[in-house]
Amino acid sequence: MPIRRHFISAILLLLLGLAYWPGSSAVASHSSILDRIEYWFFDSQGSSAGLVAAVAAWMVWRRRTVLYLEKDGHSPIITAALFSLALGALIWARLNEAPDLLFVSLAFLLAAVAFHGSGLEGIRAMTLPMVVLVFALPLPSPLSNEILWTLQNWSAAWTADLLNLAGVGIGQSGAHLTRGDVHFLVIEGCSGLRSILTLTLVSLVIRELLGLRGLRGALVILLAPPLAMALNIVRIAAIVLGSPPAEQHAGDTHLGQGILVLAIGTVALFVVGHFLAARESEGVRTTDSIERDRKGFPTKPLALMVVLLSLASFVTRPWPPPDRSGPKRTTRLDLPFHHGGWAGRALELDYPFLGLLPRGRIIRRFYQPNERRDKIGAPTVEVLIATDSDSLPRGSPVSSKLMVPGRDWQIDRSTVRTNWILGREIRILHVSSTDRRALVYAWSVHDEGLWWDSLRSLLALERGPFARSRTRYMIELAAEIGDESEAEVHARQILDRFVYDFNDVFRAF
Repeated sequence: MPIRRHFISAILLLLLGLAYWPGSSAVASHSSILDRIEYWFFDSQGSSAGLVAAVAAWMVWRRRTVLYLEKDGHSPIITAALFSLALGALIWARLNEAPDLLFVSLAFLLAAVAFHGSGLEGIRAMTLPMVVLVFALPLPSPLSNEILWTLQNWSAAWTADLLNLAGVGIGQSGAHLTRGDVHFLVIEGCSGLRSILTLTLVSLVIRELLGLRGLRGALVILLAPPLAMALNIVRIAAIVLGSPPAEQHAGDTHLGQGILVLAIGTVALFVVGHFLAARESEGVRTTDSIERDRKGFPTKPLALMVVLLSLASFVTRPWPPPDRSGPKRTTRLDLPFHHGGWAGRALELDYPFLGLLPRGRIIRRFYQPNERRDKIGAPTVEVLIATDSDSLPRGSPVSSKLMVPGRDWQIDRSTVRTNWILGREIRILHVSSTDRRALVYAWSVHDEGLWWDSLRSLLALERGPFARSRTRYMIELAAEIGDESEAEVHARQILDRFVYDFNDVFRAF
């Protein structure tokens, strides 16, 4: 009987693996183990889904006795409903080629098995593993853009404060740091977001290992984000102080410092957790429950669930990518160099600054009016336009980062007003760098707002009948503000004139 039970368990695990295998296209290939580590723990676009799955599986194993109790009083209808959600999430992930959503299916499957074994008690016991599975889901692109840019600015500002407090002269504007002639950009990989997520996951593991419950467990988890940010700031400060006198991107080729940050953070969380831990073990396993469980393993219901999931995964084929050949769905990004009396020239893109924003779908231009129309003293307008990328359908071109002209600019104040030339609301921003000021007009086209677009990205609504009907655009116009008394008025006139002359182009987006 034990051999038969182990054989059946092995078959079920194999079928479960086949059902939830993400596919070769979703498995990142890297040339070395160091590249893999950087992708798993430090790349702002990376993923540590395998680690998350392993941690969740370990937590489930520690609670496995709960799955076998087969208590009376729970409804098979609720079990069926939870499994239906697991099956639906798996089919949806396959239809949209969104392997991250397979973890949603796994969470519902775990809930169904737990409820079948122990009812609500099983659900409560498996809550933590289900929460851990959420860590495998990437942040929705629009929300991620805003969080990353905010953390980049915070990290740069707090690093400058720390170094200035230590007597090291550091200038800071936006995500840009300067020390004499040396320049540093706090890139997305050094924003601290991945450190926050990783150390929060570590805190959940420590909570489990030490048997922390209630307030003590919550304190360890709540400590992880601020600890991660504090260590990240120290890391950036060390990079700034230790880098050679050449332009650097804080975070590039600094894998060792990142690993050290995670190691220190892990040790610190463990020490705090050990201090808070109770003297007596509060583990989830007991000898009595294990003995009962060995007689009540729900093989048949679980086998049926796994077989159905495997069949659904095998027969489901993804929807084709959206057809963008129609007039309303074109992704052609076209801005004429000569239009309405203005002459433009291309400007180089700052890719380290742009980060995760869709590369190859951004243009940056510098426009001046023809001499016969120049009546405001050599007015110039810098234009940046970003649009959707077919290769990153869940990525968003909309970001507050595109509301500043470049890496060394920061927003001083911002208002939203209706521009009657465009017939839409736009954001009007006053931005500044170390010794320059500018007025910015910024707006997006065809996006549905931060939260709804984030929900679309999270649910992978970019294929099949739910595909976006129009291409999104993010547009930024900037005119420098001079030192004269009417400089801001002149900058506004320049931008209004440019909007008027290019209105037909903008309305075509």
